Amino acid sequence: MAFAFGVGFVLLVGLGVGCFFDRSSDRSERERIVPVAFARSKSVSPSEKFPADVRYIQTILEDHCIDCHGSETAKADLRLDGIDWNDLSVMGEDLQEALEQVILMEMPPAKKSKLGESERAKFHALLTDKLRRFHSENREPAAFVPAKLNRAQFVHTLEDLLSVRIPENLVASLPGDKSGDPSMVKHLFSNNRKALSFSLLQFELYKGCIEEALEQAIPDEQPKMSPFRSYRFDFSVVTEIRMVGKNKDKEQKIERLVTQGKVMAEINPPDGYVYNLKELIDVLPVNKKYGVDGVVNPKILRVGSTKISGRMKLQENGIMLPPLHSRLEHGRVDVHILGPNVTFVLPEIRASEGVYRLRVFASKGDDQREHPKLAVFSGPISYFRSGQIRSAGPAQVVDTPKGERGVYDFYCQLNEKPAERTRTPGQQDWPLGFLLRNEVFGVDGEQLESPLLHIKSVELDGPYYKHWPTPRERNIFPVRQESESEPDYARRVIDRFLIRAFRGDVSQEIRQKYFTYWKAARDNGDTFRQSIRVTVKTILLSPYFLYIDADAAKNKNQETATRLAYFLWHSPPTAELLQRAKNPDWNAADELNYMLAHPQFSRFMHAFAGEWLQLKKKPDHLLRGRMISAAMNREPAEFLKYLFQKNRSLENLIDSDFLVLNDTLAKWYGIEKPQGQGFGYVKLPADSSRGGVLTMSAPLTSHSKEYGVSDPIARGVWLCERILGRHLPPPPMNVEFPNPDDFEGFEKLTISEQLKFHQENPACYGCHHRIDPLGLPLENFDGYGLWREENYRYEIIGRRPPSKISFAKSDARSSIKGDSVNGIIEFKALLNRKYKDEILHSFTEFLYAYAAGRSVRASEAALIDDMHAQFKASGYKPRTLLEQILKTHALTNPRENQ
Repeated sequence: MAFAFGVGFVLLVGLGVGCFFDRSSDRSERERIVPVAFARSKSVSPSEKFPADVRYIQTILEDHCIDCHGSETAKADLRLDGIDWNDLSVMGEDLQEALEQVILMEMPPAKKSKLGESERAKFHALLTDKLRRFHSENREPAAFVPAKLNRAQFVHTLEDLLSVRIPENLVASLPGDKSGDPSMVKHLFSNNRKALSFSLLQFELYKGCIEEALEQAIPDEQPKMSPFRSYRFDFSVVTEIRMVGKNKDKEQKIERLVTQGKVMAEINPPDGYVYNLKELIDVLPVNKKYGVDGVVNPKILRVGSTKISGRMKLQENGIMLPPLHSRLEHGRVDVHILGPNVTFVLPEIRASEGVYRLRVFASKGDDQREHPKLAVFSGPISYFRSGQIRSAGPAQVVDTPKGERGVYDFYCQLNEKPAERTRTPGQQDWPLGFLLRNEVFGVDGEQLESPLLHIKSVELDGPYYKHWPTPRERNIFPVRQESESEPDYARRVIDRFLIRAFRGDVSQEIRQKYFTYWKAARDNGDTFRQSIRVTVKTILLSPYFLYIDADAAKNKNQETATRLAYFLWHSPPTAELLQRAKNPDWNAADELNYMLAHPQFSRFMHAFAGEWLQLKKKPDHLLRGRMISAAMNREPAEFLKYLFQKNRSLENLIDSDFLVLNDTLAKWYGIEKPQGQGFGYVKLPADSSRGGVLTMSAPLTSHSKEYGVSDPIARGVWLCERILGRHLPPPPMNVEFPNPDDFEGFEKLTISEQLKFHQENPACYGCHHRIDPLGLPLENFDGYGLWREENYRYEIIGRRPPSKISFAKSDARSSIKGDSVNGIIEFKALLNRKYKDEILHSFTEFLYAYAAGRSVRASEAALIDDMHAQFKASGYKPRTLLEQILKTHALTNPRENQ
């Protein structure tokens, strides 16, 4: 009974809403609730002093609205009886929201009013025209607010500029970005100009991050090319070996791993790479204990030794790796290594700027139709136990037949700083290493026996470099000419860096300022590299770096190119983009093909999709393994990226006959997919309940409770606000709920039946009669986004794996404004039929708000409608929408559009 209460009523705490209208603006509370016009307590009757359109609007308000929003009863703190039609600056946004509720048939309540469809349409048209004319004639420019780099943009910019990787723990220490009060202003994102500001503490944290990055980018001494290593690991069978020493009379079976270096003549480096020809390390330490050369110290190799799997035995001259598995880790916060696996520990390898090539000789271990998939991870071995586990490229399908020998190459970076590998203060560093696993998995921890992956031998060589000195070094220190004096060289280094850091041409005055700063540091005794580092640090602490458009004197096209890059790449503009922008005839919309094809476009898609859909990163122990969690979180962004890059209609957001999946998600959903690498197009069966963003695991999980418990109310709020774009007011603070123990058989009721008790509360009905029907059609999906026929929860105490406890039949039936739907397929059909334009109009607003870095203003209603009209006429093609946004002043010149 207690659990049923948790599903049916505890989920509702804080979500009951008694307000009918939303005041979605950033006005003060005083202006929002007590407008000046409210000093008149008497209703204003239609009068000849008003034009005909105002008289009609006023008549509708008096006949259908004043009873609930007048002097005696002002529901939702809103009064409509004292409107000054000559000055709508105070009441305009409330009226805008009110008329939207009228056209959506949410207000006035059907029980209290019989407002006809034609009257609603005329009221909406006249009031819309009145509001737009007022805003057009009375718009007052707001103060221009420069856009500060938010946390993700700052990290991306610093990494791209210095060719470094900011450690995860340092990124996590930076302050998060506030988007503002979502209960007051809709369409807010983490790049909201007004909410992004610097406190002294924030500035200090950003400065610490810059200093850490510069220690990697500009060390005191010029980096030296690391010694070249060449190892070969040959697996052999278990061998009986007579031991030496006091145990010389005993025999012991050991697993042999023979290793040896390769002569240089046998090494074929990758095309375009260089390596250290002068120094070669080709021998790993061997264990002499057994009196046999070539047996590697056991500390070097760990085969399948994890908390959830036993050791993998050597057999048939290699290691047979079954598919990985990881049970649901419930009731605890630690994360286990996904096993089984093979882990190589290489303590003698230290930080390197180059990449290592790991060549794996492998084949299928059985004759199953499904192929194994080889995945390789690299870095400090502590990463293998955490969410920081770093892939050495996409997993590769091993299709080499059993008994043959296929070659699979991976490129792994081992450039973490020792500070990243520290276990705890005062203890030893975690060594570097590699982890290999068969990345086919069983759903929900199922231990599969096939397809087997046969690993026969492994070769490791490197480090290799694209060129020497490294790109990181050359990004800051170009080649010095023989005739170039140190001051001249320093000036060239600084000028070159300034253009990249300030994202455009820089005046001679600014260049001289930083050269003078360098000269003072050099004269003070700093080495040349130290003086450059301290100068670069000063540049990176400048507002011209930390803000996107702080320099009003910058070339306008280059400033637009910068805003374009942070919009569609979440990253700084490239040198090529800035160079093209110097052309006076340059147009941002002409860059769309370049922007969408660039690898950094993925950054934008992940940032926008995550915030638009309000995806939440839940702890791994609430999901079914890190592989599932990572794939879930990527799916919406990969789907959106496919739609934008292929220019497919955004009607697919509501429902689609395809998805963009990797093998992990396809198996998770139970969808047939040819094996491959990474995310790709997958055609759905005709009767599939999947398709579109509504049924993706990420949003379904984000808006659910823990341990697989769905939450129709949270999902309904999400659909209402993020998909339909209808902003909801905050819930009242004093809602009391009935006790479910007072109702016999409550735990046997379906969720929809339980919610009816809640909706009988007048304080909750106002919004929940809109919210709950939207969430109920998703009830066939559990809290992990998996299809189900019954409601259940996970038992979280005493059992592994956890048991499914059924308590009610799943019921996905709902009625939405008189339209009955039975499940997700009928629900999506209804959305497509009646609400498609509203949903995609909402998407237009969200994308425009993200591009502008602020909420959509009431005065921009006509602009949004015009953009949406072009978008709709194109068949809802995303490139048309982007072209319309790129033509607006919010992108081209926001200083003139405030």
